[in-house]
Amino acid sequence: MDDEQRETRRGARIAASFWVGVEGIDSRPTMRQGNLSATGMYFETLESIGPAGSVQFLHIESEDHRVVVQVLARIIRTSAISDIIDGEKVGLAMEFMPSSSRGRTSLERLVRHVVELGLRHKTSVDHHFDVDVSGSRQGDRTSLQHLSVQKLTLETDWRANVGDPMVLQIRSPHEGTQSFPLLGQVTSVDPAEEGYRVEVRITGLSAAAVEETVPNATMGSLELDEEVDMLTDLLTHPMEDFALPAPEHLSGMLSRIKLPTILGLMEMERMSGELRFNAYGQNELVLYIADGRPVDLVDVKSEGTSPRELLGRLMGWSDGEFHFFVEEVKREDRFGTSMTSLVLDLARAEDEAAHDTDITESETDFF
Repeated sequence: MDDEQRETRRGARIAASFWVGVEGIDSRPTMRQGNLSATGMYFETLESIGPAGSVQFLHIESEDHRVVVQVLARIIRTSAISDIIDGEKVGLAMEFMPSSSRGRTSLERLVRHVVELGLRHKTSVDHHFDVDVSGSRQGDRTSLQHLSVQKLTLETDWRANVGDPMVLQIRSPHEGTQSFPLLGQVTSVDPAEEGYRVEVRITGLSAAAVEETVPNATMGSLELDEEVDMLTDLLTHPMEDFALPAPEHLSGMLSRIKLPTILGLMEMERMSGELRFNAYGQNELVLYIADGRPVDLVDVKSEGTSPRELLGRLMGWSDGEFHFFVEEVKREDRFGTSMTSLVLDLARAEDEAAHDTDITESETDFF
């Protein structure tokens, strides 16, 4: 596996079915086939929802609806797909952009639940981890394609024989993750596009691995729950160990993503740059952000309005586009507060103004 392939799989994407709804596009989540990880997902759709770099708000549910996550995601790649039944489709690769540690935890819980569903109720969970097979030559290609609690499937460029015993070390793409040695026996060998497809029945787990996970147990004595937990631990990993690449450019539509959500993301990720807003005919506004803090806000076509007043106007925009450009910001801090404090203060002022208006209208009606 080359470096580029390894990088795209750093999130250990698991092939699965799940429900996905895109804010502003779908009225309700739709069942999708694709793959999922704690850092991103891939699925196919009949229509394009935006170009690479655009930010979308997703509603994701596990197949059994037991785990639900709402999260921002950036499109990192689109591809055209020809389908005999559905015609032209669009493949979307998306990177999650959770705006809080709680959001990251929710994504981890979703992926873990999807993996557990696959291990318990389906033939296998698809993924593409590297695996070392005892006795194979160094440099031989061996990749793990499917895994369940009963069997696994390998793709190799070397031939195995039916009945051969195997000792396999499965290596997750997560840096620092412990690999698990599995014991197995080859049950079938078939030609594949680039070598052989080898089915292996799992016959055991090394005594050391079992003892570390479930003390005083052996593979044969493990209950299904314990076995699923062990394999799920192998296939999933805490998201904190991933350093997601900083985007150079983000874009989106205010009709799909609310302004406080965008600003919360900027603060969470401590981004620096220019966040430009254009509401189709209204003046273009530019918010300057340094390390996640609001520094200044200007109207490109006119002067004289304070940054705070401009942001109050911007909070009322229900339509328009935004574009974020990563760059160093060196401007006087005209807000003097954090993003969260500023947004909460403006929301409170808006509520108070609305309350005053209601009182005035009721008094007028009375008299």
